[in-house]
Amino acid sequence: MATPAATPPSKTKQRRGRMRAQLPHCYHEGYLEKRSPNDRVSRRLWTCLCGNTLFFFNNSKDSNYVEKLELSGFVSLTDDNNRDRNLEARRLNLRLKDGEVKLIVPTLEARELWKGFIYAVAELSVPSSLNLLPGQLHLLREVVQKERERRKPLTIAQEPASNIYLSLLGDMPTCYRKVSRTEAMILLQRHPDCGNLLLRPGSDDSWLAMTTYQYLNG
Repeated sequence: MATPAATPPSKTKQRRGRMRAQLPHCYHEGYLEKRSPNDRVSRRLWTCLCGNTLFFFNNSKDSNYVEKLELSGFVSLTDDNNRDRNLEARRLNLRLKDGEVKLIVPTLEARELWKGFIYAVAELSVPSSLNLLPGQLHLLREVVQKERERRKPLTIAQEPASNIYLSLLGDMPTCYRKVSRTEAMILLQRHPDCGNLLLRPGSDDSWLAMTTYQYLNG
């Protein structure tokens, strides 16, 4: 009885994605050959590491990605020492919680860089085992810091309503009086020549209320 074909990691999505300008900041990009468990052959795709997600494009000029691979389920990234037909190329095994993806990079140095960037966003750390130059390691540490900042929840500082109210007092029109509703009605009745509308503080002093008085004939 034939066994069913392996399914690709569920985090790999094949679809017409958002435009590149709408994606998170790109930390690293370049051509990779990607092969998921159900792919018969590897596909050469332009790959952008934006935030903690790999976005794949048909080529470097495309604006819309065709696949993406989220690294939130990252488990490990290991070297695959099997030789490629291109002797300069190097292989990587990217293991996620729900599957494994094989990647081929063009050179040994490119493999070390991709490993560094993926670890930087997936584990927010830079492995000491990477064979990279000091400047490249410094760049990866900056990526770790940027990714930490990116993941911080957005908080919008809101000034308390009472403070907003107080800041407006200096710009109040002449019809504003700091009185109660009853006092406002009495003032309007006693001084009809000053108008029939008066602004006053609300019940909890955090908003404004308006009192009007209408004169009826007869």
